Amino acid sequence: MAEARRKERAAFDDYELRRSEYLRSIRKRLSKAERRSRRARFIRARALWRKRRKEWRAAQRRARSSYVRWGPAKVTREFAWVLDSARRRGWQGSLNGPRAGARTYAMQAALYALYRAGRGAPAFPPNGPSRHLRGNLTQGRGWMQAVDVSDPQGLLRHAPVVLRVPFPYEPWHVEAAGHFRVP
Repeated sequence: MAEARRKERAAFDDYELRRSEYLRSIRKRLSKAERRSRRARFIRARALWRKRRKEWRAAQRRARSSYVRWGPAKVTREFAWVLDSARRRGWQGSLNGPRAGARTYAMQAALYALYRAGRGAPAFPPNGPSRHLRGNLTQGRGWMQAVDVSDPQGLLRHAPVVLRVPFPYEPWHVEAAGHFRVP
């Protein structure tokens, strides 16, 4: 019985020795080419990740710095230009308070909670497609901003770009009908 175990053990050790030698030989054969290509793929992936992280951080910085105070609320630079141009052309309206422009997640959540409780105007949920929400405006699309104004028809008449009132139950809500560039 002991002799059989010893033979099994010797056969297993022999198998392990041959296996490890085989693996070492493969490593030696593939090490230069394979390791270089793996390393190169890793370096390219890391560089791409760093580039995307850098672009994302730059977009975040632009988004933070692209808001300006216009009356009681903050709006994107693009919409500040629209409102200033409309004011120069004769618009007499104003923004309807500090939540009339770009909103934070917390502001949108509070408005949505009021709406759900039956005490506020219709509002999108804070993770929804609201054009007031700053998170939706950070992707470099400041023209998409919506504002709540006291004189929407006057703003539609005097604005230098095409604006619209998309919801009949929110006549104070004005947003751009399409993409525009600030001159």
